[in-house]
Amino acid sequence: MFCLFITFLLLQAPYLTPDGQPNDRIVLWATMLGLLSTALAFVQYAPQLRHTYKSKLVGAISIPAMAIQSPGAALMVYLIASGYDLN
Repeated sequence: MFCLFITFLLLQAPYLTPDGQPNDRIVLWATMLGLLSTALAFVQYAPQLRHTYKSKLVGAISIPAMAIQSPGAALMVYLIASGYDLN
């Protein structure tokens, strides 16, 4: 909820400053969200990697990994389809 609140708060701010430069707060927030998504992607795939390594079967599917991945994938598809543009 915190991330959602900050994101919507920053979306109210102009993307460019009066001198034509990107707003530093928006750039910092976007960078932080990108790093957070990278860390969460690692957490998302860790159960699948562990399960595949232990079973020695490339085709093995971890149900916990799918339970973590599916809601995130649905949200990503929705956000991309909505096509919200900052400009």
